[in-house]
Amino acid sequence: MARAEQLDLSRPPERWRPAAMPGASHDLSTIPLASVSAPFSVLGRFPVGFVRSTPGGYLVAEEFVVLSGALWLDGRRLGPGMLVHVGAGRLREELRTPDGCLALVWFDGPPHFVPAAELPTVPDAPCHVVDLADLRDDRLADAPGGTATEAPLLVTSVSRWTRGAAAQWPARADGFDARRWAAGASAWQGTAEDLVIWRAAASAPAPEGARS
Repeated sequence: MARAEQLDLSRPPERWRPAAMPGASHDLSTIPLASVSAPFSVLGRFPVGFVRSTPGGYLVAEEFVVLSGALWLDGRRLGPGMLVHVGAGRLREELRTPDGCLALVWFDGPPHFVPAAELPTVPDAPCHVVDLADLRDDRLADAPGGTATEAPLLVTSVSRWTRGAAAQWPARADGFDARRWAAGASAWQGTAEDLVIWRAAASAPAPEGARS
């Protein structure tokens, strides 16, 4: 399946690719994405009743945004609009979703799950959670355009999250609102005035005048 350069998030895709989830009760359904900000990215659909209770983690950082439904990660509920960064080497005890979940997912390298006994854990590997509340009630899609000079939503070792009008799209950034996702400004199917959340690679230049 070719990697998608843009998606209509308001209409579930008809074709999905199954992806094995080691240690989990079900496979994940995915749409591979042609991300310009990460080596690996998908739209992931977790089925109802999904559980992975096998402790372990990844050797690379993972980031995801919950679009609908909810994920429970190590006992914490992550609902619609939650942006999550999980650092490389962080041990995860359990991931589950009783009712199913749809999420945009980015990995900073190959997403190979490593069981806890084989994982070189990093004790201080972070887990950051940011509530992108605008996603939950579609205000993001309808709000007037902002600017790329707003303070970042989140800055990590692998990414820089900001938002602004689509016309000010940063370099090497994926962008999305409540209805669309795109790999770069040229793939955006909305208007230049749309208020967009961007995920740019950490190595990409920050927007001119941006506050850290």
